[in-house]
Amino acid sequence: MILIGPPGSGKTRLAKKIAEFVCGEGNYYLVTANAEWTHFDVIGGPFIEGYNPVSDKNIHDSHGGVLKVNFRLGFLSKAILKHYESCMNNRSPHWLIIDEINRANLDLAFGEAFTALDIEHRDEVILVSPDDLEKVSEEEFEEIISSYWDIPDTVNVNAKYALKNGLKIPKNFRVLATLNPYDKAILHKLGYAFRRRFAFVRVPGILEDLYMSSQQPTPQRGEAPSGASSEEKAMEGSKVRSILDISNGAVNIYGKYIDNVLREVKNWLEDIRNTIDDPLDNVLGVPKDLLEALIGGDVYKKFNDAFLELEDRLRKIVAYAISLLEFDVSKAPIIDIGYAELVDLAKFVIIYSVLCGDCSDNNVIRAFDYALSSYIIPQLEYLSNLIIGDINLREKVKERLLRKYNEFREYGLWNAVIELINIARNFGIQLETEREALRR
Repeated sequence: MILIGPPGSGKTRLAKKIAEFVCGEGNYYLVTANAEWTHFDVIGGPFIEGYNPVSDKNIHDSHGGVLKVNFRLGFLSKAILKHYESCMNNRSPHWLIIDEINRANLDLAFGEAFTALDIEHRDEVILVSPDDLEKVSEEEFEEIISSYWDIPDTVNVNAKYALKNGLKIPKNFRVLATLNPYDKAILHKLGYAFRRRFAFVRVPGILEDLYMSSQQPTPQRGEAPSGASSEEKAMEGSKVRSILDISNGAVNIYGKYIDNVLREVKNWLEDIRNTIDDPLDNVLGVPKDLLEALIGGDVYKKFNDAFLELEDRLRKIVAYAISLLEFDVSKAPIIDIGYAELVDLAKFVIIYSVLCGDCSDNNVIRAFDYALSSYIIPQLEYLSNLIIGDINLREKVKERLLRKYNEFREYGLWNAVIELINIARNFGIQLETEREALRR
């Protein structure tokens, strides 16, 4: 997850609080990105220490001496080792926080870790081979973790022996990051494929928060149930249409794609059933005890029941998300979308509904608003590379964004409104009227 917002908006503090809520106090590894990062800094690499008695770890220099070659671990590898130990000893994860992530050239620095950021492929990617792990000095190893892990219900286990098959990223390991969108002249852009592996959560500054508050619809007297929340009262009392009013005919246009998305969601539910008790490969990333305390019951049953209740509405919101990026089906797409973003969107709506204990239409719309602004709209950033110097394409993109901007406002998708405004601003496109802009 990437927290995006202006400097001083509390992104780093929030990342720490999220990590501590799930992992425990101080149970995270914090680094600040910089433009000099390479594979060596992130994953690790050979490191020549100096003269040492001959061994299979040594190489000869040109003067007949012997140099000792160790393997020095990068910060990602160190964070994963700490995660292994924490899960084994305490059944709690240990996550990585990268501050100012867009200061680094991530495509260059992450290398093979790029694929392993996707949970689905983590079993297939070995970050550090067994041979390289053997070359990590005992001193460095013991600075990171204990030599022996005190695993519950078993004897102490040698850490290096436990990692005899190499270092992989466990499925419950997560990376939190912060991103500052304001210093574009000195920062790197995130590639489309890299962005796809993260959810983007906006942390608003003061003025954006004021704007969001000013845009919320005002409830009309006596039209909402007395027990409803203020947000629900606003939804009930306004004339806002609902994305859930989409016709079945519109959903059927994308039927085969929606079926594939929901098939992946069902596979994910099975993964929850099969891994919830695993200290390292729990796909939800949150310890079972904490999840059960949060949702008040059996984890798999809660998630599966929510899916069954939400399935028809998930079809509608997935259809709407596809239509967002569909500029003109009669021509080659300007920007395409894969299944992964749509699967993540559907998962988010299910998770949000379970955590809230609420599968009502209002809550589904609220969840969809968050998911749309986190998983789908950020992918539009890619358009900035395409419209430079192409006036016709720029006008076409502007017309489409303006139409969606008005549609989001009509539907009451206020997080999506803000995200679309910020994306368009990066293109030099103004979506708001002068009056609306002045209110900001």
